Amino acid sequence: PLSQKRVLERRDWTFKRHATYLVAGGFGGIGRSIPRWMASKGARYLMVLSRSGPTSLAAVEVVSELRDRGIMVIAPTCDVSSVESVSHVLQEHGMSLPLIKGAINATMALNVGSKHMETLYYVLIPARMPSSII
Repeated sequence: PLSQKRVLERRDWTFKRHATYLVAGGFGGIGRSIPRWMASKGARYLMVLSRSGPTSLAAVEVVSELRDRGIMVIAPTCDVSSVESVSHVLQEHGMSLPLIKGAINATMALNVGSKHMETLYYVLIPARMPSSII
């Protein structure tokens, strides 16, 4: 008997060179790989938002590495669960960068061991941010 195999079409991801891409949570463990990947696929303007900014050694290294490669990296402190915080950052930096063409939400909050609904709400708050403010 013949077996059918599915052929998956691979997408060759590319980002526009003259556009800005926003990465929320881009300095966490998994999040740090996203700006690097985006730069390797053509992104030249990145706005990386996090609550603490690039304060860890690993985050500082990512910013430095990307800037050494000619990538414009803006890394303001920003709480993406706050419309006011995001609006402030966009007003402050929006005119000096190309238009934002995309955003990746890599935010995460861990509260291991709790099964309460408020924990779930806390983890999902950033995902509820309306895209209309971007």
